[in-house]
Amino acid sequence: MVNLMSLIKKIIAAVPLSLLLATLSVMASSIEEGKEALQNENYTFALEQFQLLAEKGDAEAQLFLGGMYLRGEGVDQNLEEAAE
Repeated sequence: MVNLMSLIKKIIAAVPLSLLLATLSVMASSIEEGKEALQNENYTFALEQFQLLAEKGDAEAQLFLGGMYLRGEGVDQNLEEAAE
């Protein structure tokens, strides 16, 4: 019974870590996909990727999104939006 409880505690402790690692992996993948899309001038896809991550507080995505607004890449140029 003690071994079973110990196993259950380990499983419960591992689940949040697994979810965190999966989330970070998806975020890293999305930012890289966004960068690649931006480089290939696929602005619509880049914008989608960066907006999703920026809304979640990803500073790198916010930077790239601001750059897109600054240069008018796939969006109307908007210096106020770029500064946010």
